[in-house]
Amino acid sequence: MHKSEVCKSAVPCNFQAKLTLLLALVAVPINTVFGIVAAMQLTRNEFWGKTFVMSMLDLPFSISPVVTGTSFLLAYLHFV
Repeated sequence: MHKSEVCKSAVPCNFQAKLTLLLALVAVPINTVFGIVAAMQLTRNEFWGKTFVMSMLDLPFSISPVVTGTSFLLAYLHFV
């Protein structure tokens, strides 16, 4: 397979890989801190809207990835 067949983009493939790794290195610590703080607040304190916050945090686990993907596809189809 020729190199031009693997990466058919105006942006070089190595840039895409580096950008993906950079974003992962930034996103994982941010999500870890947010998750720990959210878990501590939800377990230690009672506050108004706690049920709503817990529902929003549980939503990705309860919705099928197929339904999520289909909704994104339908929502952004006119941009393609």
